[in-house]
Amino acid sequence: MATTGTAATDHGDASVSGAGAPTGDEAASRGVVDATAPKLTAVQRVHEHVRERVFTGDYAEGSMLSEGQIAEQLGVSRTPVREAFVQLETQGMLRLYPKRGALVVPVSRDDIEAVIETRWAVERHGLERAVTAPGGVDARVVAGMRAVVEHQRALLAAGELDEFVNQDREFHRVAVAATGNAILIPLYDSLRDRQRRMVRRTVRDDHDRAADVLAQHEAILATLEAGKQSKLVKLLADHLRDTRATLLGIEDTAPAGTPPRGPGA
Repeated sequence: MATTGTAATDHGDASVSGAGAPTGDEAASRGVVDATAPKLTAVQRVHEHVRERVFTGDYAEGSMLSEGQIAEQLGVSRTPVREAFVQLETQGMLRLYPKRGALVVPVSRDDIEAVIETRWAVERHGLERAVTAPGGVDARVVAGMRAVVEHQRALLAAGELDEFVNQDREFHRVAVAATGNAILIPLYDSLRDRQRRMVRRTVRDDHDRAADVLAQHEAILATLEAGKQSKLVKLLADHLRDTRATLLGIEDTAPAGTPPRGPGA
């Protein structure tokens, strides 16, 4: 049973209270208008427009984007489009070719393995902190994860797989945020775009795959609440290895509980 107090830290509270509500560019991509949000500059508009469509697959990996076409679609000049393309290139999403446009960079094997390895290190730490908290399992983490799981269950039933993907990251972030570690949390958040893009690839429009992910989340939550540290770490390892195998299109033959491999391993 979770016995630690329920008052959330600033980081933890954000990860729980935001579990059901779209924010920022995710809200924009779903047509949700926030009247209190600051007006975006032309560069920001282009950046979010392209970034969201790379995430959703509307701009497929390996496709070429035209400055002129994007400018016409958004009603802006080519200058903000060019600036946004440069930003997206530094973020690893696009590769620019003078006078030709921008290539949507495919997610590489090394990228997949590096993200999975980093997630393993950070998420494992967060779960171990939660399950060994003074006084018992951290109730904040249990409550936060349960809220996300319930939300994912509803999203899956409604067939809203894009938002299901967004909530996948929120599920794992709950334990990381609850650590209150001012270095670890930004490190984990820096994986956000890569993580979201990769999870979107594993689920896409595959209801069965999404159901498998949800079942794995439910098992992790139940094991955390039961305070079974060794099993909890093994379930996380299996969950991340399964994600890795799906992304790489390979069969996972490693024994249960084996940590996921990193680049070059």
